[in-house]
Amino acid sequence: MACDDMDAHINKLHGYSEWLNAIVTPDNPLTPDDIHAMLLLNSLPAEWLPCVSMLMNES
Repeated sequence: MACDDMDAHINKLHGYSEWLNAIVTPDNPLTPDDIHAMLLLNSLPAEWLPCVSMLMNES
């Protein structure tokens, strides 16, 4: 890992953990498709995420 600020890295991972705990339940398990979608979303620039959210809410 190439990170000079370990605390920031740990806090970022903790945020991902909270997010996953909120959306993954026994009735709604995490699937490989979900992981793929998450990786695609993480690869987008931050300014694109509101647009993606808007498009997802339209369907």
